[in-house]
Amino acid sequence: MNYRKATATDATFIEQLMLEATTDEKRALGYPCWDLTDNLKDINQRLEDVMLIAKDLHQPVGVAGIFDASWGTYFIGPIFIESHHTQENYEDFLAKILAQNPDFSKKLAVDTKGSNLVLKQALENSGFNVTYAGVSMFYDLTTHVQMEIPAEIVEITVKHGDFIQQINELFTAYLVPWQGKGENDLRERLADGMRVAVVTEEKKVVGAVVWEFADGSGEIEYLCVDERYQGKGYGRMLLTNCKNLMACELSTEAENRIYLDVAQKNQVAQDFYRSQGFQVEYLRQVYRMGK
Repeated sequence: MNYRKATATDATFIEQLMLEATTDEKRALGYPCWDLTDNLKDINQRLEDVMLIAKDLHQPVGVAGIFDASWGTYFIGPIFIESHHTQENYEDFLAKILAQNPDFSKKLAVDTKGSNLVLKQALENSGFNVTYAGVSMFYDLTTHVQMEIPAEIVEITVKHGDFIQQINELFTAYLVPWQGKGENDLRERLADGMRVAVVTEEKKVVGAVVWEFADGSGEIEYLCVDERYQGKGYGRMLLTNCKNLMACELSTEAENRIYLDVAQKNQVAQDFYRSQGFQVEYLRQVYRMGK
């Protein structure tokens, strides 16, 4: 197997492979399949020349790269054409990428769908271990009916300093994925266009949600209610507010879905989202190098 750097002329080949990966469960990939199209419009700049093409003789047969973003560093791929979808090829490709990018090895995440057994075995043989197992879920906005919300939902801006502090305290207390983050992370999300809303009791934040919606695709990044105030429907109200707002901005060129991710071991959260109309899309695992 030979390798070379990807160029803009490879965009069609790369997009075709990624499209196959969304439909062929044996070669399935998780993140960042869903947003590759925009990234590939300017492949050399957006992916910073860390994308490789695998060649067999003179024909491209696979692609892999690194997407280094503010929210994390992820593998793009690796993905091979069906005839080259072998554990040996994946292990060789992983070794090549890591050798060329040693600075990324400790922070690099590989997000896989549970059905891609070949890639999972190659990752484990290459020194990667599962650090997170999740359930990807979605809600079909085209079926949504606007609903009234009995409590006031407050939309947060960077000017809401007291609320931002309280949201951070809430997330720190109850959300494991938030550990190590802080108020500046919330401000950065707001600056990047994400939206934050809260429900309060006596001017105290008792629940909060972080979400975004653009071009027919939405994401619930964080949703949390103080355990002392659970059972009052605040989580459902926050979620309904997001649905109501997103449903007002449907796109004629997209699936119009809301996506979220729940830990596989968090059955309570899974049951809650199912009760709110969310469906399971796929199981996913995130691998990182080392223990």
